[in-house]
Amino acid sequence: MGLGYQQPIRWRVYAAVQPVAGGASWVETVRLLPRNQVPLPEPQAAWETTASQCCQVYYISGTQAEADLPQLLESLDAQARDASQRMGTELSDPIPVVLLPRVLGHGGFASNEITVSHLVRNYMGGSQDIIFHHEMVHLLDARLGGDLRPAALVEGLAVYLSGGHFKPEPLLDRAAALLPPDAGCTAWSPPSRCPIRCTGLWRGSLHSSTHPARSFLLRTARDRLFAGRRADSFHG
Repeated sequence: MGLGYQQPIRWRVYAAVQPVAGGASWVETVRLLPRNQVPLPEPQAAWETTASQCCQVYYISGTQAEADLPQLLESLDAQARDASQRMGTELSDPIPVVLLPRVLGHGGFASNEITVSHLVRNYMGGSQDIIFHHEMVHLLDARLGGDLRPAALVEGLAVYLSGGHFKPEPLLDRAAALLPPDAGCTAWSPPSRCPIRCTGLWRGSLHSSTHPARSFLLRTARDRLFAGRRADSFHG
């Protein structure tokens, strides 16, 4: 902790499930060992920093992030370029990126900086490139600001622009499944008979801006999230 204690110190932590009279509570004792008893390899570990074209990167020496640093910096720059292009903005300031040698939360989050887990046995899985891209969209979206940013669209934007949530996913194919089937179409109807939508599994030109699946999603988002709240500010 950087306090330089030479003798063990005990801290007593008081916690309550609910801050009300009669609520369940307990006392937890935390023992902080002196610096000279820190287990290996932590005594040799230190925070390091380096810069790439897009980012100021912070990592701990001796970790997997240090070993993979060249590839990570290359990935960060590539994902930053793509995210900024998709968001229609430019990177005016370096993006602070913290690489952790343990899984924290679900492995990635963003505020005024990006924090991503990078370790050998990352049980959260996922694509490192997509995670970087996802969190960069969040950060750039926050920098752009706006009066109306519902959580559903903030998260949905990052997932959509990154091609999946931490891994590649057929997002627009799944979006097509939200559409009601055309009259006379069933799950067994051939695409030649029902080329636009019948089973919800059709894999046609879903990336077209005029595709009914996309129009349906935009109308639904507008009606459910923006009803009576500046719906005219929503852009597809």
